[in-house]
Amino acid sequence: MAFNRLALKAWRESQSLSQTEAARRFQITQAFLSELETGKKEPSFSMLEAISEKTGIALGDFSTANPLETSGERSGES
Repeated sequence: MAFNRLALKAWRESQSLSQTEAARRFQITQAFLSELETGKKEPSFSMLEAISEKTGIALGDFSTANPLETSGERSGES
C-alpha cells in the first residue's frame, strides 16, 4: 500500500494545526511529520492505525495507487 501523504496534510490543514501541534497529537516529532507529508518517509502500519484513530480518517483513505502522490516527485515540490 502506498501512503497518501496528501490525506494527512489535508486533515492537518483542515484542523488549522501546525505540524508541531499535529505531531504532538500523534506523539511523533515535527520533523518526522514533515517527512511523512513530503513523501520522504512512510509510516508503519501500527503508526498509520494510530493516526487513523486520532484523525477519524479511514485506513483506506491513506492509500493511493498513484506513486506520484506519495513520492514527492511532483513538479514544483522540493
